[in-house]
Amino acid sequence: MQKFKVTIIGAGPSGIATAIQLKRYNIPFIIFEQKSIGGLLRNANLIENYPGFHKGIRGTEFIKILKKHLKKYKIKPLYEKVLKADYLRNKEIFYIKTEKREIYCEILVVASGTKPKKWEFEDKLPDSIKKRMYYEVVNLKRIKNRKILIIGAGEIAFDYALSLCDKNKVFILNRSKKIKVLSVLKDKVLKNKNIKYFDNSKVYKIEKKGKGLGVYFIKDNKSEKLEIDYILVAIGREPNKGFYSENLKKLENFLISREKLFLVGDVKKGIFRQVGIAIGDGIETAMRIYFALLSTT
Repeated sequence: MQKFKVTIIGAGPSGIATAIQLKRYNIPFIIFEQKSIGGLLRNANLIENYPGFHKGIRGTEFIKILKKHLKKYKIKPLYEKVLKADYLRNKEIFYIKTEKREIYCEILVVASGTKPKKWEFEDKLPDSIKKRMYYEVVNLKRIKNRKILIIGAGEIAFDYALSLCDKNKVFILNRSKKIKVLSVLKDKVLKNKNIKYFDNSKVYKIEKKGKGLGVYFIKDNKSEKLEIDYILVAIGREPNKGFYSENLKKLENFLISREKLFLVGDVKKGIFRQVGIAIGDGIETAMRIYFALLSTT
């Protein structure tokens, strides 16, 4: 079984930034990514607050730049799903199991990002309807001339709406009357002729309607109906730590305090999910690893 100095789980902005900085320090590491690099950048319509891109840059374009940066440093992520991460306290080492291999490492960097929160209403639906329901906008980006309902009204939901509205008709259902998003994002959505927004609305029934779906909801105590093709759920996200063993869950805070385990980027940042924050966090993490290793030699 192979042993590495550092293992990075996730090749989003924070994981990539960590990897690049470790490479500059000549610290050996291995980096795993389940699907494709970039994390939530794949979903981002336009990144407007990253210094250097004054006109904004689409998430997919930013990913292309990240790929070039990885190529420059000859960093090659292994596209393998991590099934389990554990810590063997008696040996003071991490055990990592993926779909293809098992390895050990001295330091673990968790840059696995977040996963969508499940919509509770989904449990009431048959599989025929679930097939038309998605949690990531990337699954619908090639769709044209369709009607798409977005459940949720946070910044992710509004960003998804802007990603889809150029070629489709988009509806947004918000359970609340409040819109908790940046003013600039709010204005873009509410002024867009291809997006219709409903506040104070709650879905109570969804049924098959021809080739599409009929969605029934209560708005201001009145029943309304939408005929749509797809549903996109965007009601929030939560840390993606499904590969943690029960033992690692218990030891997480202890290992973080010992600088053996590092959580970087969205997996620990809660509502502070920004590309700039994630990248800075990754660089800082690599620097902390470097100085920690320096003190032990």
